[in-house]
Amino acid sequence: MSNISLLKAFSILLNGSDYQIGEGYRWKRGVLSTAVALTVAFPLFNLAFSQSYMGAVPPEAPLVRSVGNFTVGNFNRRSINRQRAIDFHAANGKVYQLLDNSLDISKIGKANSGVNFYVEGFLLQDGRGFFWPTLISEVDGHVLLGREESNRSLDFNREPFGKKRLLWEYGLIIPLWLISLFNATKLRKKFPETIK
Repeated sequence: MSNISLLKAFSILLNGSDYQIGEGYRWKRGVLSTAVALTVAFPLFNLAFSQSYMGAVPPEAPLVRSVGNFTVGNFNRRSINRQRAIDFHAANGKVYQLLDNSLDISKIGKANSGVNFYVEGFLLQDGRGFFWPTLISEVDGHVLLGREESNRSLDFNREPFGKKRLLWEYGLIIPLWLISLFNATKLRKKFPETIK
């Protein structure tokens, strides 16, 4: 008498009756359901998240250079995820909305302090998106955010399947799949091929 296939065992773990799965059916089904959901959700989330960071970069994109200050509001109305709204108020009266991401602009720019900074940057999504600062310095020239750090952060955020992001995501998903594989293998040995 042969065992059921591994695919059938996974199917039982996901959709089978509590009796078929046996003891610990809730956590076994939960682990596999979470593994499947995260496997589907992470790539979709990564693609959606990275879209805010796409578009031309300088020299193709026009570079904005200005002195001004930063303010922080409650939430960013234009973002997929509800983040704090950070605005750069340029000396010419224009207001540029920023994303508060790994650069932590609200701390660097001493938001709501009224202190002026020299800022260089550009608009993401070919001029339709958020303002991305490439350089933030105090008026006396002391650099608070350099071009290299800004470029590294932009490259990380616009790459939906970058190494660091995938390592973190796979580090979370792989143990769930291994636990589910172990459970499916045990379940496979439990049932003969005749189970439908």
